[in-house]
Amino acid sequence: MHDKRAQQTSERNTFHALHHFHIQPLFSPQPNITARSNEARLLLALQALQDDKNLSLRKAAEIYDINHTTLFHQHAGRPTRRDIPANSRKLTNLKEKTIIQYIIELYTRAFHPRLSYVEDIANRLLRERDAPPIGVRWAHNFIKRQPKLRTHFTRKYDYQKAKYEDPIIIRE
Repeated sequence: MHDKRAQQTSERNTFHALHHFHIQPLFSPQPNITARSNEARLLLALQALQDDKNLSLRKAAEIYDINHTTLFHQHAGRPTRRDIPANSRKLTNLKEKTIIQYIIELYTRAFHPRLSYVEDIANRLLRERDAPPIGVRWAHNFIKRQPKLRTHFTRKYDYQKAKYEDPIIIRE
C-alpha cells in the first residue's frame, strides 16, 4: 500500500527544474573595480572641467582616459543608462514594489513562488489598465533587476530515499 502511494506521489510531484526565490543576504559582492575606476575618472574630469573653463571636453577626456562622448553627455546633464528605467518596463515603481512585497511575504510563509506566479501577478496588474501582457522573459528580467530577490534551481525530490525516512516504514 505504501509503495503504491509513494509511486503516485512521485509521479504527481516530479518537476525537472523549479524556480524558487530567496531573499538575498545582507552582504552583496563588490562591484567591478574597473567600473569604479572609470566612474572615478569621469567624476575627476567633470570636476576639472568646472575648475578650468579653458579646458576642452576632448582634452579632458584624453587626460583622464575617458570616452569623449560619455564625458560630453555627462557634462550636458544626461543621465546614464544605469540610472534610467528599462525600455521594457511595463509596471510603475509602486506596482513592482507591490510584487516584491508579495513574493517576500509568500517566502516568509514557506511558499516558494515560481516565475509563473510573478508573471500571473504582473499580468493581473496590467489587465486592470487594459495593457498588453508581459513578454516571455519579463519575469526573469524582473527578478534579475531586483536586488532583494534571486532565483535558484531545486533538485527533484527523491521519493525512494524519502520512503526510508518515513517513521511508519521504518517501524515495519
